[in-house]
Amino acid sequence: MEILHTATAWDGRQFVVVEYAVRRACHWYDARRLVLAETDGTPYHRANGSNVVRVLKDITYDDVRSRSVRWEYLGTVGRLTREADEFAQRGDVPPGTAEITLDDLRALGVAGGAA
Repeated sequence: MEILHTATAWDGRQFVVVEYAVRRACHWYDARRLVLAETDGTPYHRANGSNVVRVLKDITYDDVRSRSVRWEYLGTVGRLTREADEFAQRGDVPPGTAEITLDDLRALGVAGGAA
């Protein structure tokens, strides 16, 4: 297992891209597995660990020895890295949520120091 990329959201959650060397059926295969997972912010240690909130993508390549499959595999790594960054930047804000500033609270007379 190798963690290829980690992106941290504003609330501490992490989105990790992990590569696994899959157990081989034959000694000449080079099988790989890519996982994009969301964790609760604690260190990632396995795909079905207690800190994993959800697995967003799980892609397996049977053999990455050929040049074309290797390029596709590397492209998938780049795409999952960008998706992890996008998930971390987006953040989960429920639809219809309004942002209330301190000035809004003072106008309502709720905040301390209101005149």
